[in-house]
Amino acid sequence: MLPINLEVFKLKPNRVGGFVFDSRSAATFLVAGAFNMLEENVIDYFKSQYNLQPFTERKLSYDVCYLNVPNSVAMFGIGYNFQGGAKLEVDPNSLFLTFKTT
Repeated sequence: MLPINLEVFKLKPNRVGGFVFDSRSAATFLVAGAFNMLEENVIDYFKSQYNLQPFTERKLSYDVCYLNVPNSVAMFGIGYNFQGGAKLEVDPNSLFLTFKTT
């Protein structure tokens, strides 16, 4: 579990911030504090486990991209734990996209 400060998800008195969960959206957008920690951990995982570095030569549509990832790389899912005990598990096929490069 990532030690994300729950304050980043709270709605502020001026109605700024907060968190919206949209199960019909094709993408997940996290507030910066949560996203930055998740991004760091994804990069660290692929670097420490597989010596893979993100593709940074040009900006793509996604924040973290890798080229030529071997099929042997184990992908992981993400779990969201909500107040009251509800949980949502996102499987790797919904979390990672694979594209053919030419």
